[in-house]
Amino acid sequence: MCLHVTWLLHSCVQTLQLSDKSADDHAVLYRDMMTQWLDKHCPEVTVCRRPRPATPWFNTECHNARRKARTAGIGKQMKS
Repeated sequence: MCLHVTWLLHSCVQTLQLSDKSADDHAVLYRDMMTQWLDKHCPEVTVCRRPRPATPWFNTECHNARRKARTAGIGKQMKS
C-alpha cells in the first residue's frame, strides 16, 4: 500500500478512535480527509475532447472484432 494512503488511513483511524463524535461526524471527517488527500495527489483536471466524424468503414463487425481482441488481451504490450 502506498505510504500516503497508509498515513491517511492511520490518521483517520486515530482521529476517529480518540473522539466521541457520532457516526455521521465520523463519516464527514473521513470524507473530508479523503477529499483533501485526493485533491493533493490527483487533482481534478479539465479535458477537452474534439468530436470525431464517424468513419463509414468502422461498422458493427469491426466493433465486435475489436472488443473480442481486447478481451482476449491481443495487442497489449508486455513490459519487461
